[in-house]
Amino acid sequence: MKMTHLITSFCRQTLKKPFKAIFLSIINFLFLPSFFFPQNFKNLVVQPTADSFFTQQECEYILQLPGIEPSSVLSDLMEYPSGGRFISSKKDEYVDENGTLGTELHFWFIFTEPGEKTIAPLMLRIGKRVYGIPFKTVTVHENPSLLSPVLSVEFENPEYNKPEFSVKIGDVLHFTVYIQYCVQMIGYKWILPKDSICKEIEQFEITTGKSRNPDFTTEKFPVATFEWKPLVSGTFSVPLVIIDAIAYNGERHQVSLPNYTIDVLQATPKEIEEKVENSFVFEDAFKPAPEPEILIVPPQKTPISAFYCEALAKRHSAERNSFPWNRKVRKQRKDAEQAVGISCPVREQSIPLFILCSCITGVLLITCFVFASLHHYRLMVAFICLFFTAAVNTLMQAPELFSTYGIVAEGKLYPVPEESAVSSAAIVSGQRVKIVERAADWVYIESQELNGWIKARSVYLIR
Repeated sequence: MKMTHLITSFCRQTLKKPFKAIFLSIINFLFLPSFFFPQNFKNLVVQPTADSFFTQQECEYILQLPGIEPSSVLSDLMEYPSGGRFISSKKDEYVDENGTLGTELHFWFIFTEPGEKTIAPLMLRIGKRVYGIPFKTVTVHENPSLLSPVLSVEFENPEYNKPEFSVKIGDVLHFTVYIQYCVQMIGYKWILPKDSICKEIEQFEITTGKSRNPDFTTEKFPVATFEWKPLVSGTFSVPLVIIDAIAYNGERHQVSLPNYTIDVLQATPKEIEEKVENSFVFEDAFKPAPEPEILIVPPQKTPISAFYCEALAKRHSAERNSFPWNRKVRKQRKDAEQAVGISCPVREQSIPLFILCSCITGVLLITCFVFASLHHYRLMVAFICLFFTAAVNTLMQAPELFSTYGIVAEGKLYPVPEESAVSSAAIVSGQRVKIVERAADWVYIESQELNGWIKARSVYLIR
């Protein structure tokens, strides 16, 4: 046994990977007749602790040996997995369901590449016998924190599911857009391609903006199904679909379809005649092209100028800087909104009231200390209760007061603070919005319906 161990160690240090496993297998076959397992070891497999692993994360395997003491067990790896590296191992005692003491071996690896991974058998020495215990094959996926959402297309005709293909004028193409590695869609639109007819047949649930189960999956979720008819010959791509999506790591991404090169060929007169007779494929060519679908707030009836939005911001500021029982100021603000068809039920938090409550809270706290120093404990307890009541009321006002709000003028929202980005929505002017973040001359706003980046000059602050 010592000779076998010396030979194995020598091979491990001197031989290169392509020959190591083969040579070690021959050595073990010649010197280790105990490869013929006892019956209770024939079905042993080193099991992964999860159904699938992710790259750049520690991946754990476990092997349980019931009825065997840890002191009599030695383990060794023949070679490290391809596209990964060994991190560490540990040997523990464990007790099975019947109360029998056994040994539990733990192994940790990190994989740098995705795919099906099978590790070379574990060389297990128990007493004077050596066994080869296989590792269970496991699927390694890309780390979700490193993945961005991806769009793809599947055509109804499987012959078209390739980067380049050709069709003829008047051919009808049906395809479905899918999204992968996405937790939530927050914006979606498609752009009508030139010299063609395109219409959206169906939208699926993910376009509603609801957040789905955050557990990682490689499944592709359908977004929408389209029907597309090219009307002239030439080189086309599929209609442009642009989606703003939240990835598994919480980041917002704007994604679009990959490039598809579609050669539209001239149809013969006979083919055109057959298409017209059989399917009336061109009957829609003389109707107005449909507008592209877009997540957008319905336009308001009365346009509101930037000057009026600034005046509304001043009305809100006046309400914010007055006591809440000043009904006149609030009525003026509501009348100004109703004049242009805006309904804003939110009451501005009062800065003077917050200052007053803060002063009262401070006075009550000082009073508590005075009564404590005079040993008037009953009065101290009473004022402590009043102090906590005032403090809670003050703290409830703080989040609203220390947040920044404004009145937005008419403008477009963008998923990123860049004018070169494609706008995902338009927001109705006159709305009260929350300003979450600033970046140069851009602000990120949140409203009841939409969130996004807008030019800072389009938002008038409520001070």
